[in-house]
Amino acid sequence: MATLAQSVTALHLVKRAFRKGTVAMTFFRRTEISDTDLDAIAACLTRNGG
Repeated sequence: MATLAQSVTALHLVKRAFRKGTVAMTFFRRTEISDTDLDAIAACLTRNGG
C-alpha cells in the first residue's frame, strides 16, 4: 500500500505531465482540461488497485 507521501508525489507527477507534457505526450492547457478535471484524472490514475 502506498504511503501518503508516495500518493501525493504520484498526483503531482501526473498533474505536471499533463500541464508540461512529456517526451511522448503533449501538454494540456487549463482551457483544455480544467484544474478540477485534472484532479479527477490524476486521482483515477494514481488510485491503488484501480
